[in-house]
Amino acid sequence: MHSGRLLCYLALGGLLPLCSCAAVDGAAAEAGQQELHFELLGSWFYSGATAALSNTLEISADELLEIGDYMGSGWVAQMDILSWDNEADQLGLELVEVEGQFYPHRVGDLLYLSWRLEEDSMRLYTSTVDFLLPEGGTEGDEFMLYSPVR
Repeated sequence: MHSGRLLCYLALGGLLPLCSCAAVDGAAAEAGQQELHFELLGSWFYSGATAALSNTLEISADELLEIGDYMGSGWVAQMDILSWDNEADQLGLELVEVEGQFYPHRVGDLLYLSWRLEEDSMRLYTSTVDFLLPEGGTEGDEFMLYSPVR
């Protein structure tokens, strides 16, 4: 889905590119060049210390689906991927649909995710203002801990 277009979003009346990945047109792809692989593709489950939280992320090339439950209050949130950058460990999202309760963001919100991959886990830092440096902090406050579904 990333071929042939540069992923951008409108911010403060102008275009701000969020992806350093080069777009690949269909002819180039057919000629044997591959699109860059987004390293977070797949399913991730919350593996942090909050026992009452159940949370799964389903990440495809163009969408992030979050399914969660906290103490009996469930939600499903669908987000469009506006950009991703493996080198910077950054993911730009727009929240397009939310069902259920206990979700801190509203439809239309732009979310800036930064990540840090470690052996068999991912620290996920989320902001509505800008990308955070994916270092340090306390699990449950500054970042959430996820592990890949195998």
